[in-house]
Amino acid sequence: MIRVRPVLLASLTFALAPASAHADPIKVDVEADWHHAQTKFVFAPQVSRFERIAMKDYGNAELDVTAAYSDGATQTEATVYLFHAGLADASVWHDRILAFIERGELGTLDTSQTRTSTFTPPSGQPSAGIRSVGPLSGTSAKSTGIAIYPFADWLLAVRMTSHSLDPDALDVRLSTFVEELSAPRAPIGAPKAYPILACTKPLPNKAAKFYKPTMMDALLGATINLTNKDETYDSGALPPKDADWCRDPSSTSEYGVYRSKGTRSSYIVAVGDSGTTASVGRETLSGAISGSLSPSFQMTVRTVDHAYAFPRFTRLPAVSQVVAQIYKGQPISSATRGSPDTTITLPSGLSDEEAS
Repeated sequence: MIRVRPVLLASLTFALAPASAHADPIKVDVEADWHHAQTKFVFAPQVSRFERIAMKDYGNAELDVTAAYSDGATQTEATVYLFHAGLADASVWHDRILAFIERGELGTLDTSQTRTSTFTPPSGQPSAGIRSVGPLSGTSAKSTGIAIYPFADWLLAVRMTSHSLDPDALDVRLSTFVEELSAPRAPIGAPKAYPILACTKPLPNKAAKFYKPTMMDALLGATINLTNKDETYDSGALPPKDADWCRDPSSTSEYGVYRSKGTRSSYIVAVGDSGTTASVGRETLSGAISGSLSPSFQMTVRTVDHAYAFPRFTRLPAVSQVVAQIYKGQPISSATRGSPDTTITLPSGLSDEEAS
């Protein structure tokens, strides 16, 4: 069902802005398993000699949960992240998490000695997981690593850091931890993971203009969350089957810009390290309906729990424009994960009469 209502856009924009999200503790007995209802993952009180010490939910729908584990004997900590991603692509988010690690908040990562490998996760998708481990310096931490793999429209990531283990030993512990963490069989396959390399040519950096939003734009944007009723997952969050991402030079530690097969006519922006993704590319449906031959480019943002459509651009926008829209823009349509309803936010200047 689609509901049309004139509401203030600030509430939607606020939901897009990356910030220090509030997390509520998940209450679970220290000796009991905790079951994630939507994916059937089980967080046991002990995994590979690690003891679970805390669990949190970033939100109230278990769409972004974390579990902290500790091995006191080796002074090694592991944090498990299970989240519904805007784009459930392990390669992209492995690249983003590595970028965050390289910021040095837990120590300086020696990238020249960081080893990356792919693996088949316990969920059963061949070579769909990717893992990196490297040495740390500058703090008491000695090594750190990340392993991540997809589960339909979800991602499971494990970050492990040790104050005593060298990278070789940590690699073994990380691999064993991932294998022993209870994972159900994945409902669908997944593309093989790979390290993402830099693009050979940068995106054009010419600013685009906006088309004035119309009710047709809002109605078309409202289809962003429509999925096959027989699917048990959000197909809109799945990566393209033939994706072969490279990292554009415009990427920063705060966001990554990726292009499939080096194309310069579309790209995605992966914000932070927790799944929020903006995609922008050519859009043809509005022109087919209106009879216009003018070029049109659509921007869509997906978070762990929402999908947002934004006003169309007249050409492929500069990355800075897309980032500005993520933080300060005004979406024209939104859909909530798990809800049968889609909300259309009336574009500025449209009245109830124009929307009828």
